[in-house]
Amino acid sequence: MTNSIFEALRHPRSQEGVGVIRCMLLLTVTHVIHELFRERTSRRKQKRHAQEDSLSYERRALYRMR
Repeated sequence: MTNSIFEALRHPRSQEGVGVIRCMLLLTVTHVIHELFRERTSRRKQKRHAQEDSLSYERRALYRMR
């Protein structure tokens, strides 16, 4: 695959070369966006779990006080 990229860069005017470059750029951009979104989602889940844990701790403390 790497060879085809270098060939495409050597002959950028050929339609195949332009298509290969566009395809690789699209895949790279899609991959980066996916990784960023996944990272953000996992952070959000961690925050939510932390909030739930602290709430359940408070509920248990209140229950013990009764």
